[in-house]
Amino acid sequence: MFLIRVESGAEAVEWLEQLTFDVGFKPHARHRFLHAAALGGSGDDKLSSGRDLEDTWIKMLATLKAVTEPLAKAIVAQYPTVRDLHEAWAACATDKERKELLAGIRVSLGCEGRA
Repeated sequence: MFLIRVESGAEAVEWLEQLTFDVGFKPHARHRFLHAAALGGSGDDKLSSGRDLEDTWIKMLATLKAVTEPLAKAIVAQYPTVRDLHEAWAACATDKERKELLAGIRVSLGCEGRA
């Protein structure tokens, strides 16, 4: 058991507020860093939402390792929502099919010859 000495009710409220925040936030922050590390990020990466749902979906995909913005756009053209991609993945009968689900996605070249 431990005791925290405070000088006033306001100080006690501040201490309880900070404790509540730490208890609620710290486990989630740890998981955020674990998930980011698994995806090849640092967890400190700041993401901005897109102009609309499609742009946000493109930005989400583009944060993955080896997924460029043109590739993300090509994936979104085939699977317009997270749900569409998930349902296609879930419909695959084998791990091999799941691994090859995005293999056929073609990135169109721009007029300058760049993807």
